[in-house]
Amino acid sequence: TTTKGCVETKNTILTNNFHPRIVFSKSTLNDFMSCDKQIWVAVRNRLISLFLDSKSNSNNHGGNIIQADNRLQQNPTLQSQCMHPLSTTLYHLPATIGDYTDFYSSREHATNVGIMFRGRENALQPNWLHLPVGYHGRSSSVFPSLASSSSSSSTSLLCNAMMENDT
Repeated sequence: TTTKGCVETKNTILTNNFHPRIVFSKSTLNDFMSCDKQIWVAVRNRLISLFLDSKSNSNNHGGNIIQADNRLQQNPTLQSQCMHPLSTTLYHLPATIGDYTDFYSSREHATNVGIMFRGRENALQPNWLHLPVGYHGRSSSVFPSLASSSSSSSTSLLCNAMMENDT
């Protein structure tokens, strides 16, 4: 095995090619984002099970019946390790962002940008109405909402309860 999370490993909680202790101990979620959709769904379902109201016992999410896992709700120590008040939480980028392409997603967005570059009279180019218009973005312009450009050292926002059935 390697240190990347989406490789073939043994004793994993979700599938035979995903190791959450590796993926979620990284400083970003890039490795997690490189996993297959089935991994994303499995992690989402696991998180739902941890926060599902124990009185409801199970819930149907996207055709999957999810059973409530009460370990988090019944363990104040575990809660204090993985849940923090928003007022004390440092916002950070969840991923390392390289170059990217962005698209003008609305007529208003395309018009506002067009005004900056070409003036109000030529703001919206005719081709915008017929094909997607993209532009090269700068990763230095991407930062978390309500935060400065500082970042946290870990994405360990997923609590140990998620991995408890890994052993």
